[in-house]
Amino acid sequence: MEQKVLRMATIKRHFGEVQTYKETEVTLVDRSGLTYPTLVGRNFLQGHFIVDPSVSYKTAPQCRGPGK
Repeated sequence: MEQKVLRMATIKRHFGEVQTYKETEVTLVDRSGLTYPTLVGRNFLQGHFIVDPSVSYKTAPQCRGPGK
């Protein structure tokens, strides 16, 4: 199945700097019952990011739930 791109978004940090932009393909599988809502593969990360696979949950979540 293929779908046209519906929306492009530019994400800016609080001080106005645009964050990294990189195009990739995604799947639309329902991951609501799994630990991670999205998986990012090594091909996407290669040459742009460094990941330490021995570390999980390096920082505490910064987002708040609804109504908080």
